[in-house]
Amino acid sequence: ALLERDFTWLSVDRSEMQRLDAWLDRHPTEVDALLGVTGCVAAPVKMGKLGMDRGSKRNLGVAACIDIETTGLAPRTDAVVEVAVALFTYDRTSAEILGIHEIYSSLEQPRVPISSAASAVSSISNELCAGKSIDWDSVRRMIMQADLLVAHNAEFERRFLSPIPGLIDGK
Repeated sequence: ALLERDFTWLSVDRSEMQRLDAWLDRHPTEVDALLGVTGCVAAPVKMGKLGMDRGSKRNLGVAACIDIETTGLAPRTDAVVEVAVALFTYDRTSAEILGIHEIYSSLEQPRVPISSAASAVSSISNELCAGKSIDWDSVRRMIMQADLLVAHNAEFERRFLSPIPGLIDGK
């Protein structure tokens, strides 16, 4: 019962919540597109049990919305410092988002320093990332469940994520 999962267990610490709130404030169009409801703020998913009318026949799909932050703009010299993935079910006919099933977000200490320009955009500092790492196996598992990937600046994401083996192959 993919559409009847309980998400009330999901929680984040105070600093992560502040960063999430700041990101949501900076990306209202993406939030509206993901949630399908103008003016709704989700932080993090407190949707309770999701469901739908059992009598309806819908053409359902699973998608992953992915966002990354990096140390700069050059994939060959810069690195991913944050990844966020939301796995959700949607109606392929109406494009209605029916429920968010899993969210993953993590920081990673980069191999190169975060540029001041990148930090100004993302609010992510070298200190914030110190000692942290992204669980790429979790990211890969979520992406493999999706038949569609969604990203605000997809070409940018693709340039940084493509070199990671098995992550977005064929997506």
